[in-house]
Formats: sequence, C-alpha cells, structure tokens
Amino acid sequence: MGPLLFSVSAVAATVFAFCELLMMLAKTPGEFGTALRWGQVAIWLWTVSLVGFTWFYLQAGRPWLAWAICGLRSFTLLPNFLVGQNINYREITALRHLPFLGESVAVAEGVPIPGCWLPVEFSDPRYLCRDASLSAWRRGDRRKALMVGGSVVFFVLAGLLQSLLIFWDGSMCRSR
Repeated sequence: MGPLLFSVSAVAATVFAFCELLMMLAKTPGEFGTALRWGQVAIWLWTVSLVGFTWFYLQAGRPWLAWAICGLRSFTLLPNFLVGQNINYREITALRHLPFLGESVAVAEGVPIPGCWLPVEFSDPRYLCRDASLSAWRRGDRRKALMVGGSVVFFVLAGLLQSLLIFWDGSMCRSR
C-alpha cells in the first residue's frame, strides 16, 4: 500500500505543478482562478496520499491525527467550488505580471477570503509526519524515521514557504 500511496502523491504533486504553470501563464483572472481551484484538488489528493503513505510505511502515529488532517482538507474542497472563485479569493480582480527568470509570470490581485489560511495550516501533513517519525524513532526504526519523516517535513516546509512567499507578494496580505 505504501508504494501506491507514494506514487499517488507524486502524481498529485505533478498535477499541482502543472496548475501552478497554468497560473503563471494565465492571461485573465478567470484563467488564474480556475487553475488555482483545480490546484486545490491536487493539493487535497497530495495531502491525503502523503498522510496515508506516512501512516502505512512507518506504521506509527496517532490515527485521530491522520483522520483529522484528511477530514479537514476534504472539508475545504466543497467551499473551494462554492464560494467566490476558489477557497483563497472571493474575487480575483486583476493579474500583475512580474519578471521571473526572463519570463513574465502572473500574480493574482483580488479580494481574499478571510481566514483562508486556516484550513491550510491545520491540515498540514507535517503534523502527522512529525508524530509518526517520533514514534518510529522511539520504537527503534531510526533510519525509516529519519529518511521518511525528515524528507517529508523538509519538502512540506519548502512548499509552504514557497506558497507563503507567493501569496504575501500578491494581494493576500494587503489590507483593502
């Protein structure tokens, strides 16, 4: 089950990267919003498969934490398609184009949904990865705990930092 879940998480990360490419190349706010909306589906699949992989591979961690992370992330998918343009923006009013590596990339400006960061923060898979890695470490599976837990936490933090930098540069943290 572990290799299948790892493969699903790799596919989900690839789909999200494609959605990010579509966002960077968007010509209209509608295109950007659609790519961001479907990117949230890829993030949901990535979160659920990464939690499952960590749980099955390390055979450690608290079950309630795994269910809570997956449930909260699943709960955010419905509003993603029902409120505004997506779960991040009530309305994307414009795109600002910035130079990046010799190309022009789009960054959204708009009306953010208050508290849109809450589901992201509380459904972060690194909570379970940290818990499962510590449990595996205490059990004596130190190599698995270090390799899996350490790499998952590193890449989740790198992705979180990237997202924060993108949204902080955009309109997400500007007061209106």
